[in-house]
Formats: sequence, structure tokens, C-alpha cells
Amino acid sequence: MRSENSELGLTFLEEARRRQIIDCTIDVLAEDGYSRTTLARIAQRAKVSKSVIVYHFGTKDEVLLAVAEEVFTRATEAVGPRVAAETTASGKLRTYLQARVAFLATQRAHMLALIEIWMNLRDEHGQLRFGEADAVDTVDAIEQILRAGQKSHEFGSFDPAVMSMAVRQAVDGVLLQLRAHPDLDLDHYAKELVALFDRATAATSRTTTPITSSTRKGRR
Repeated sequence: MRSENSELGLTFLEEARRRQIIDCTIDVLAEDGYSRTTLARIAQRAKVSKSVIVYHFGTKDEVLLAVAEEVFTRATEAVGPRVAAETTASGKLRTYLQARVAFLATQRAHMLALIEIWMNLRDEHGQLRFGEADAVDTVDAIEQILRAGQKSHEFGSFDPAVMSMAVRQAVDGVLLQLRAHPDLDLDHYAKELVALFDRATAATSRTTTPITSSTRKGRR
């Protein structure tokens, strides 16, 4: 399959250079944080001049957006097929939790870089470039799994919209914990999350009535 860069007419060497700059930016973000990630620092890490970065990306913001896209793509490729391979809703939810935490463990620098961008990158109006709207697809995918599980009677009665947000926030919380505690036991964390949501979604649970279309529309 041809890469997006190839389709844009980039040569192999141009693709390689862009890849190098993106990888170095990820390392700088993960190690030094957003405020210290400058074009000069990225150039130093990549052993190129700042003009090379400007040639390939234009601005620092464009480099950071390319990093975010790279991490999103990698996460989707790492988690999506594993979840899709499961045949039950409970299996999909369990695998989603395990795969997301596993991705954090194996791609720690990528995820630390992403959270730095997510929490700091702003547009020309001073507004954060990323927010809840950018997580809608993820939350909706989780909600679909939960609704399917309720329909098949694998899961009990609860609000799928609220539960999907809880799942997403719990997984994102792992990254914040990892940021504060680099020696965090991720295997243990994943097992605890799986056990927690196994109990929360169990068919014997009785919490709230399923969400209505009007309530679901309101949460967005």
C-alpha cells in the first residue's frame, strides 16, 4: 500500500526525512515537555538545521499536528484489529482495555508526546486544538460495544453513554498516572481495569435505565 506521503508526491528521501523529524519531535516532547519543544531543539535532536524542518512542515504547529496524527494512527492500528477479532461484546470491551494499556506500555514516548500536544497546542484564536469533540469517535465505538452487550444480555442495565465515558476516562487516566509515576505497573493496572469494568457491566448489575435519544444528544 502506498503511504499518504507517496500519494502527495513525496520522494522516498523526503518521506524518510519527515519520519525522522516526527520521531525526534516525539522524543523531545516526551523528555522535555511542550514548553521546551522548539524547532531549534527538534533540529538539534534530528541533527538538521531549522530550515530543513520548515521546508518539510512549514511551522512548529504543523510538526506537532503531524505527530498527533502519527500517534492516533498507530493507536488505531494497534487496538482496532484486536478488538474486531473478538466475537462477543465482553471480549471486545476486555480486549479494548488491555490493548489500550499495552499500547501505552510499548509506545510510552508516543503517548506522552500526544498528551503534551493535547493539553497545550492552541489555534490562532488561543483555543486548544484538541478537545472532547476529537474523542467522540472513540467514545461512540465503546458505546456501540456496550449497547451490543446489553442487546445480547452479556451486560446488565446501565447508561451506555455514561459508561463509555467512564471507560475512556479510565484509560486516559492511565497515561496521566504513567506521566506522574514512570514505574507504574501497567500489567497490574490493565488487570484491575478489566476486573472493574467486568463488575460494572455485569448482567446482574442494576443501575440506571438505558439512555434516551434526547439525553444522548445532550451529552455532546
